[in-house]
Amino acid sequence: MMKKFICFTSILSFFAITAWGQSQLLIDESFDNNDADWTIKNDDSYHTEIKDGNYVLRHKTPNGHILMHPSLLDPKLNFEVETKLTLTAGDDDLGFGLYLCDSRVSANKVNNYFKISTLGYFNITSSSAKGEVEHQGWTTTTAVNKEHGQVNVLKIKKTGSKTLFLINDQEVFKLSGSPFWGNYAGFVFYKTVELKADYFTIKQDRGKINSIETKTTLVKENLGPAINSIYSETIPVISSDGKTLYLDVTDDPKNSGNIQWSDAWSSVLKKDGTWDTRKNMGSPINNDYPNFVISVTPDNNTVILHGRYSAKGEWLGNGLSISHREETGWSMPTEMMIEDFFNLSSMTSYCLSPDRKVLLMAIERNDGLGELDLYVSFLKKDQSWTKPKNMGKTLNTFGKEVSPFISADSKTIYYSTDGKMGYGNSDIFMSRRLDDSWTKWSEPSNLGPQVNTRAYDAYYTIPASGNYAYLVSNNNSLGEEDIFRIKVAEEAKPEPVVIIHGKVLDKVTKQPLAATIDYHELSTGTNVGTARSNPTDGSYKIILPYGKAYGFLAEKNNFLAESDNIDLTTIQEYTEIERDLYLSPIEIGKTITLNNVFFVKSKAELLPGSFSELDRLVKVLTDNPELKIELSGHTDNVGDPALNTKLSEDRVVTIKNYLISKIISAKRLSGKGYGGSKPIASNATEETRKLNRRVEFIIIGK
Repeated sequence: MMKKFICFTSILSFFAITAWGQSQLLIDESFDNNDADWTIKNDDSYHTEIKDGNYVLRHKTPNGHILMHPSLLDPKLNFEVETKLTLTAGDDDLGFGLYLCDSRVSANKVNNYFKISTLGYFNITSSSAKGEVEHQGWTTTTAVNKEHGQVNVLKIKKTGSKTLFLINDQEVFKLSGSPFWGNYAGFVFYKTVELKADYFTIKQDRGKINSIETKTTLVKENLGPAINSIYSETIPVISSDGKTLYLDVTDDPKNSGNIQWSDAWSSVLKKDGTWDTRKNMGSPINNDYPNFVISVTPDNNTVILHGRYSAKGEWLGNGLSISHREETGWSMPTEMMIEDFFNLSSMTSYCLSPDRKVLLMAIERNDGLGELDLYVSFLKKDQSWTKPKNMGKTLNTFGKEVSPFISADSKTIYYSTDGKMGYGNSDIFMSRRLDDSWTKWSEPSNLGPQVNTRAYDAYYTIPASGNYAYLVSNNNSLGEEDIFRIKVAEEAKPEPVVIIHGKVLDKVTKQPLAATIDYHELSTGTNVGTARSNPTDGSYKIILPYGKAYGFLAEKNNFLAESDNIDLTTIQEYTEIERDLYLSPIEIGKTITLNNVFFVKSKAELLPGSFSELDRLVKVLTDNPELKIELSGHTDNVGDPALNTKLSEDRVVTIKNYLISKIISAKRLSGKGYGGSKPIASNATEETRKLNRRVEFIIIGK
């Protein structure tokens, strides 16, 4: 069974959902086997086993005990919960029966009991942090079969605002108005008794499964012994290029500290398409407590980690931290600060958007709809995060929404929920974002029975290509949970994106540089994301949605950036494009081309997409007040040479005036227009003529 999803509690697998008249059998447990993973235990407190088509419960102490599973019940709809119990031996004065638990902390953790005693009594009680309410105290009834060895069928039936309680098909009590519901359901029993349950069913009309229909055959492929082992492998996180896999491993003797806690491990894809043997990520990411990667940025140079770390790498408790790749390894993780952050649940999961500006989380808060809801938080200018905002009723339900993953297009979300109709306990769904509020989404679609199973399904993560998804299963595993991959059906793929990759290099020495990469929409100058280059080899990656034109450049102190741009308006499929980025040391005589300065055709009027480029030049001049530059304007050779020269001169004046308007002294600026007299490419084609139409500056003083 699934051990955890970024939490410290067990996740319970469950039952198939089948049709039943006007309702579905959400749970149809006949105890012919233990597919549903009921607790099997034998200790000083109690003994449980599946035997002869019954769930045998033997209690050994004077106190009480509860055994439960997720119920899958929607509290707004009618339902029936039923079981057939037989007391075969032991005390009967405190009773036994059905149990429904609303486990939400935000709802005060309500425990609901429908108990009988073979002395001929029944009792209906609710208790919570606010206290105990006896809806009906111990009351005699002829409906109870009193003899040991006789069966008693208990049923809780909600119809509208009323809840009926039946013993052996005889109604013994009716509760009006007060909710008697639970997101968990099971058995309660007291004192020294031996019970056996013949069946346990839950019925409710939850409607049809909104499932993606695909003709594609999807097969889950175990990633093999390089990734998986006899231990538990969960929480796969795949890099955007699909070449690095991060995973959480529990119980491995090579884990740091207590091996029962988890460690973060990783593996890289080899040239032959197989995975290299996984490696423990080591210190400072791993310590004596649970450690695992939650998200990785598209450049694969920054990871988001579960937990908070001290400056010495010590565990400070639950939360989030960020670590960057350095020449010597990963940096000491530092805490991510989230405004008014709290989580009422012991369970949680997170995902960072590709542009690093949006954080998704599965948490329980007072304004939530269910046990765990999806929330969104936005990056602020000071690098902290806004107060979590509920992502709305389309995604969230009365149940648990967990393991959100936002794809490379920043529009398509995959997540797991038990609050929508599915094929088992908790299924993986997909939805598409409809606006920039991150609270309006398309109706979620179940990924279908080839992805989802009778058990708990989650951790669905895909690279930018959208070809394969990585997920967790214990079917056909090497031991406990393993990491699998499965093809993504066309109907479930995110919108295509473009990966721009290359290296950041010193233009003079051609040596790799550690730098920040900024990328923005050319039409508006709006920043759409940042990345970091690898400090060892200078490699970088950024993800750009198709359909727009973008500018991008590397930035580093004491260097001047040479920007680049790309038009993706005609690309409509996943594409990888290689572009190296260059930085020049700030030295006298260096010439830099302002590639992302654009003018209205045949005019000296700046287009809006130019301002981001010019504002970066303003910052360089502001940060280096001793610099003096000479601007030069150039055109192609089409048309009257004199008019071309005049146009290039006017454009230089326009740029100078913009810089002066930003409080840059005119004494530091000079310039000249050269028309088409200094081409850097052929003027034979329009594509090469574009290169000649440019603005440059040269450093003439420091």
